[in-house]
Amino acid sequence: MTCRWPSWTGILAISAVNATLAGPAAYGQGAPSPDLPDSAFQAILACLALGHEIVMAPRLDCVPRNRGGAIAAKAHMPLGEREGSGDWDPVCRDANDSRRLPSNIIKRIAAQKEVTIAPSGIRIIGAVFCGGPRAAALDLVGLDLNYSLVIDRSVVNGFLDARNIRIRGDFSFENTVILQNLRLNRARVEGSVYANNSFMDELFVNDTQVNGTWWHKDSIVFSDASMVRANVSGDLNMSNSAFTRLWLQSSQIAGTLGLDDTEARCAYHLHANTVGYLAANRTGFGIVKTAASGDHPSLDYAWWNRAVSGSPKPDTQQMMESPAIRRIADAALAKIRNPKAASANDPRHANPRRVRGCEDTSASEYLEFYVFDTNVQAAFCLTSFVWMAPKNALPDSEHPISIVALNGTKISGNLIIDLWADESSEVGKLKKEDKNYRLVRAKHKFEAIGLSTAALISDFSDNARPYFIYVDGLKFERVHKAKPACTNVSGAKLATQVELPSTDDVLHWLDKNEAPSSQPFMAFVAAFEQAGTSATPLRVQQKTVDLCEKTARWFSFITWQCRGERLPSGSPVDSSPRGPPQTGAVAAVGEMFSGTAELVTIAYQWTLFLLADHGMRPAKVVWSVGIALLVFLGWFWFVLGIVGFEPKSEGNPLPGQLPTLWPVTLLFLFDRMIPAYKIRDEHYAITRVYRKATAAEIHAGPLEPGAPPYPIRYLGKTLLVWPAADGDVEKAEKWLVVLRIIGVVFTIFLLAAINALASG
Repeated sequence: MTCRWPSWTGILAISAVNATLAGPAAYGQGAPSPDLPDSAFQAILACLALGHEIVMAPRLDCVPRNRGGAIAAKAHMPLGEREGSGDWDPVCRDANDSRRLPSNIIKRIAAQKEVTIAPSGIRIIGAVFCGGPRAAALDLVGLDLNYSLVIDRSVVNGFLDARNIRIRGDFSFENTVILQNLRLNRARVEGSVYANNSFMDELFVNDTQVNGTWWHKDSIVFSDASMVRANVSGDLNMSNSAFTRLWLQSSQIAGTLGLDDTEARCAYHLHANTVGYLAANRTGFGIVKTAASGDHPSLDYAWWNRAVSGSPKPDTQQMMESPAIRRIADAALAKIRNPKAASANDPRHANPRRVRGCEDTSASEYLEFYVFDTNVQAAFCLTSFVWMAPKNALPDSEHPISIVALNGTKISGNLIIDLWADESSEVGKLKKEDKNYRLVRAKHKFEAIGLSTAALISDFSDNARPYFIYVDGLKFERVHKAKPACTNVSGAKLATQVELPSTDDVLHWLDKNEAPSSQPFMAFVAAFEQAGTSATPLRVQQKTVDLCEKTARWFSFITWQCRGERLPSGSPVDSSPRGPPQTGAVAAVGEMFSGTAELVTIAYQWTLFLLADHGMRPAKVVWSVGIALLVFLGWFWFVLGIVGFEPKSEGNPLPGQLPTLWPVTLLFLFDRMIPAYKIRDEHYAITRVYRKATAAEIHAGPLEPGAPPYPIRYLGKTLLVWPAADGDVEKAEKWLVVLRIIGVVFTIFLLAAINALASG
């Protein structure tokens, strides 16, 4: 049977509080902790003993469970009236305001022995917790509760101190405003933590165990959300929340770490964690805002975008527009807009290169999404990432660089990645032909050093987007092309059928790589070959990158031509160590021989690349041979003018007998290029060479029997030729020697290519 308790307003005698302020804190705590009449305390105990909940707004009342939230919401708790000042100190000073409770109220309830609290636990809705200056507004330090603790739709007018607390149930502060920070250190919650639709200036969680799930959706942590060595047995769901920096380090999340639609003003720092499944769909940063001040007429700073705008208004925007939280935001903006005063109090603000507004948190020059040295046991979905929005249509030179980095992260399942949303802004639609492309590209960086995953899944549709990558030490067993569509609700879901990407897809993606390494090519090669597909183009490109990097140490001017390679401008020609330093003549001679040997090797490798793609395509040598033969055929016919020859013959020709003539053909040139075959002996016994007869010579005809011009047949046609000058035989032989040398080179590189292919 559910009983409805009457209002306790008429039986409570609230004593007045006369106190002198000792100096207000930044937000709240300008009033001392109020006293609570014993009659009110006993009424609270009696209500909790029945398993009901106390609602403090608009008046102290006892209602059935789950009824107090709606009552407190009608009383504008916890955001207050929109036309209000947002200052909760007057409530804490007002002895007649039934909402206020002292900071030790929970401890008093837990410590008393007269009344047994029902298993449903302590449930206080719509309260204003008040503490003294520099003291906790809600003091839970050292509490050991055998039941749940619920303080939903309340205001903590200061900080909430929950160090060394143990709760054998749930800990709920949904729809609660904590005007300063929440300190949950060395705590243990046997149930779940409920913090949805909450606000706090800072969150500090250290060495804490939660045996259930931590729900922290649609919330704001105005500054740092810091969780170090936290252990959550279920999910940590922070979807649709906003913070300046999310710092998660050395923690274990057995279920899902849900970051969908979250927004950080400055940074995500996820370091050395173990996570079951990591979902980050539409995760990212805010927007660049501009503020005018006396010293800085156009001061740019980082601010939220999606969290504070939209239609209908998201919960975070409604919180930001409330009076109390607007006061906090205004104070932060005033600090951002006055860099001179801020730098006088904190040297971190004096560095102009740091992102303005992030000096007190990430203190970095970049906007950072960092997942470092983290183990993901199932899958990691990083899809539709939201890059920092520019203050105008496109980023300018002052726009901060946004970095997505997954260094040292190990994923036992799939890495599903898509760095640009389909509904991208004008930034994402920028084409390479645009004059602003290179500047915008430099503002968006994806970094993966030492990243390993069982499978890499991407739709490779972002190759044309304005961003670059820095990838090295990449490891995966399989690679797939598909359109990602995964969230923390749907799981690792794909919108399209999985297929193997083309080598062009991969090459275009690796074209963006500015790391001086060819290792990523080999990672894709292994995945392609495991799928039973040829990866020759990738192997060729990998060797080209290595060769180009080696060559650039000697000839830096070719750096810009190296695909997938971007050495810094102005770097030394050869910055690699060459062994212990030496001096004197021995050192000079040694360096000369060493340099010569390396240059010869580089020349050989470039030749092998040009002739046979580093040995990966031996058939390419055949094409080179064919091209060389065609070139020499044209040289003999049209430059030297030699179109035929007369081989040596046994005996003397009879009077009036025509000589036996052979045309200069591709077969003749091939036989002289590679003499090992010796197709025809006549090709090696030239006594005279012949040129085309002129029109006059043809018109005059032979002066006597057996005199020129002589007919010669080639390609089904008859040509009339005339003996060339005696010196032309020697000239032809010299060019045939050149052709033979080229043939030897081709033979050597063909054998080298076959050997390289066999050994590869």
